[in-house]
Amino acid sequence: MKEITTKNIRVIWKRLQPGDYFKYSPNFLWTDIESRAREFNLEVKNAGGFIGIVIKRIERKKKKEEIKCFPS
Repeated sequence: MKEITTKNIRVIWKRLQPGDYFKYSPNFLWTDIESRAREFNLEVKNAGGFIGIVIKRIERKKKKEEIKCFPS
């Protein structure tokens, strides 16, 4: 896994295989990444077989929270 970190955005690159599921949604198959990511306002990038999910930090009650979508 390659991780690119900036001040407000973290990009996770993970090579995905058919049948990979994401921890926060047991029905989140890799083929559904783009449509499901849009539901969470995440940006999906594809680079050479790697899927990068831009994780945007959310300001909530002066506490930073991150939406994490690591493949299980």
